[in-house]
Amino acid sequence: MEVLGLIGILAALVLFIFLVYKNCVSYWAVMICVAIVALTNRLNPLEALTVTFTGGLTDLFLQMFSIVFGGAILGKLFTDVGAANSIAAALIKQFLPEENTKNKVFLAVLVLFIFNGLCTMGGIDGYVGIFTMFPIYMLVCKKCDIPRRFLPGMMFLNCMFMAAPGAPQIHNVMAVAAMNSAAAAALEEGAVPFFVNATAGLIPGWICVILIAAMALWYMPRAIQKAQARGEHFDAGTCEMTERDTEFLPHWLVSLLPLLAVFVSYSILHLDIFWALMIGIGITVVFMGKYLPKQDFRGNRINVLQSLVQSLNMGASQYPNAMLNVITPSGLAAVITSTAAFGLVIGMFYGLSAALPIAAVALIATCVIVGITSSPPAALMIVIPNIIVPIALQAGTDMGVHAAMITRIAAIAASTFESLPFNGMCVMLMGVSHCTIKESYKPMGVISVGFTLIGAIVCTILAILVPGMFGIG
Repeated sequence: MEVLGLIGILAALVLFIFLVYKNCVSYWAVMICVAIVALTNRLNPLEALTVTFTGGLTDLFLQMFSIVFGGAILGKLFTDVGAANSIAAALIKQFLPEENTKNKVFLAVLVLFIFNGLCTMGGIDGYVGIFTMFPIYMLVCKKCDIPRRFLPGMMFLNCMFMAAPGAPQIHNVMAVAAMNSAAAAALEEGAVPFFVNATAGLIPGWICVILIAAMALWYMPRAIQKAQARGEHFDAGTCEMTERDTEFLPHWLVSLLPLLAVFVSYSILHLDIFWALMIGIGITVVFMGKYLPKQDFRGNRINVLQSLVQSLNMGASQYPNAMLNVITPSGLAAVITSTAAFGLVIGMFYGLSAALPIAAVALIATCVIVGITSSPPAALMIVIPNIIVPIALQAGTDMGVHAAMITRIAAIAASTFESLPFNGMCVMLMGVSHCTIKESYKPMGVISVGFTLIGAIVCTILAILVPGMFGIG
């Protein structure tokens, strides 16, 4: 019956991919897939939906609340005060020439890469960033005549930073949380403590980030230039373009303050991600609150306090959709992992551990589970405490260095198959940019799946050849 269960799981995943690909909202599409998994695995469908599925949502909601909610508020305020526009304008003025030059496309990609990297390392949530930073990307594409179909791929130029050591982002935060959860459970059973922090695997992690970034900066300009040589040009299509008055913007150095504060608070001082984001929000309000828009949606004049409330309301309203996009696949993952058939998958990883180093098993397991769940947070909470750490402890592995090693490999590996075409962020990007998967996915997939997979493999090779590097962090 486990074989039938596996077939049901695969069928549910394929159906989920198909439905989302056909623009079905994942919230109801996932319900059908849960029913298929339940029926083929002899689970009570009602219990699978109302207990296991909702339990998976709740568990991840509790883990993700701080980073998604805080990131949504910070992202909205950061945009409304003009800080994002100020940084982008400074980068464009510094790097992007007005006249057309041979290197203009490369410089445009570099500007957006730096801008996106600063926002990512400064705690701006990736889902929220799609909406808050889209106008800036459209402006750069217009200035450099970059076809709009490349815009989704360029908005994924930050993918390597999502799992970077010290990044106040979902992949890094959840990988650390999953390892520390496993460490706490092992400590109760008498194991030696092996807790990690946000910068676990610092040196090899950043080596892989730099490698992925170099490949992205090599690939994207060439892909755009080839399209331009074929006669493709920028076309706004049905997308609205808005440009903010650059005369009433905070100085770009002041604009960097909240991003720097979040990074230092989380990555260096090791404060909880909630407090790090609250500090960033507070700095944004105190130093740049006067730049908030002084009009409401109807064009009526409002004061600073009313403008602040308006931005907070809008940021909070973006939070539920971002959260649901993150946690919905985790409900399906919870149902899948509760089946006996999933035990066969776990057994496969235990079998691999007899032939492969634990670092290689961590890479393979994370890639497989994130491909199944389409949810890096859910995959990390499944793989690290339930698969890799138990295998390592059973083998008598010294977790002193291996804890950091597993954390960093899993974080980077979780960035690979999360951005398959049916992933929530991909669907949202296509909707915002008014592009189709067919015309826009290739450059996105090359960077966010192909290059991140290469980075994860390199990280694994470093773990096998030079494990001592992971002890620094």
